[in-house]
Amino acid sequence: VLEEERLVGLARFVAAKGREPRLVCLVPSIKCLYVCPLPFADETRAYSWPSPSTSPTESQISEAERLIDDLDLQWAAVRSGAKELLRPKTMVDPQRQRMYQCIKHRALHGSTPLPAADWRL
Repeated sequence: VLEEERLVGLARFVAAKGREPRLVCLVPSIKCLYVCPLPFADETRAYSWPSPSTSPTESQISEAERLIDDLDLQWAAVRSGAKELLRPKTMVDPQRQRMYQCIKHRALHGSTPLPAADWRL
């Protein structure tokens, strides 16, 4: 019903017995509800940022634009002629690699102490 009416729900959520209740927002999705914690009024802070005393120069603006363009890997790949610069399937996840290293060591060497982490990870 929430999804059809484009509504969200508010609820109190207690993660475990004896824990404090949290105010959450229930966001409907296909066959599930996402639980998004919401802050109470005393958990938020208002910051006052001073306005900049000077405007950025044209060179600063162009450098900022160039930096943003360089961070966009899709366009960087197009400019360099590469198919894709970021290939998630070939990228190393250090935590996962360390976990696999530990599992392999336990399988082969039992309860001997784990080796030090590989410095390349």
